[in-house]
Amino acid sequence: MNLPPAARGFSFESRRRLDPADLAIELPKIHCSLQELGAIGIVPVTSRYCKDSHIWKALLEWYHYLGSGALCGAQIRYVIKSPVHGYLGALAFSFASWALRERDGYIGWSEAARIANLQYVVANDRFLIVPTVHVENLASHILALALERLPEDWQARYQVRPALVETFVDPTRYKGTCYKAANWVEIGLTAGRRDGIKKMILLKPLCKQWRDILCCEPIMPLAEPRQERPAAHWSEQEFSSVRLYDGRLKERLYEIAQDFYRSPQANIPEACGSKARTIAAYRFFQNRKITMDVILTPHTEASIERIRLCWRRRIQRH
Repeated sequence: MNLPPAARGFSFESRRRLDPADLAIELPKIHCSLQELGAIGIVPVTSRYCKDSHIWKALLEWYHYLGSGALCGAQIRYVIKSPVHGYLGALAFSFASWALRERDGYIGWSEAARIANLQYVVANDRFLIVPTVHVENLASHILALALERLPEDWQARYQVRPALVETFVDPTRYKGTCYKAANWVEIGLTAGRRDGIKKMILLKPLCKQWRDILCCEPIMPLAEPRQERPAAHWSEQEFSSVRLYDGRLKERLYEIAQDFYRSPQANIPEACGSKARTIAAYRFFQNRKITMDVILTPHTEASIERIRLCWRRRIQRH
């Protein structure tokens, strides 16, 4: 049976890179001093549909070796502008890594404090200055400007004021010089599990009390804690820690997981069983917030917790 051509594409399908020229913007070709750029603006992207959002994506897709990516969970994107020369680059911040040995050791927080206070750590996922702009000290100046406004912007959007920001630098490509010039601290290397390359870990406190904030132990209730609603089914329990800020997306993930559990070898329409559920599944996978990391991380965390419980029971028996 031949299926009709798809009426629309999906985010997981390959697409042509968006050229900044398609957006009718001309990138500057300059070699000047920092003062000649004027008052540089770090401008937040307010909507995925606005002009700055399209420019942000085009710049990263065209000039950043990682592309624009798919930022997960809480995030803020910025475009970098000069009042004299126009667009200079782009920045992005999002939710921090769940667990990072070198970072966690440097902070010195307990497991309970990490789980409770990780919300106060954000990650600098992307930083780009277009290659036609050559200005001494520009990168470290932009980082300083961005971190001046990041706490206020993040708090306004998510009602949490971050205390620490982290980033990762591929040492096979860069030395992290601009971060170090902006007083970021290199604390070690990642394990390199994702692509085999150990990345440099750099941190920058956003306030003087950052360690006190992050290491603050959660207050345990004196009375017997109120029992939370038990998970309705295995998928809700397995993916309960998924970092999605929309309850509807969580419910959709639970449903899709159950559908594929019942029919592990079926394709999406067969597993979903109805047209409405099939359309909902495709819309779920089309969402830019949905990546393999977002889906697999809660499963990994649940597996680690099961192993930890089994190990404790084994020790108790002996």
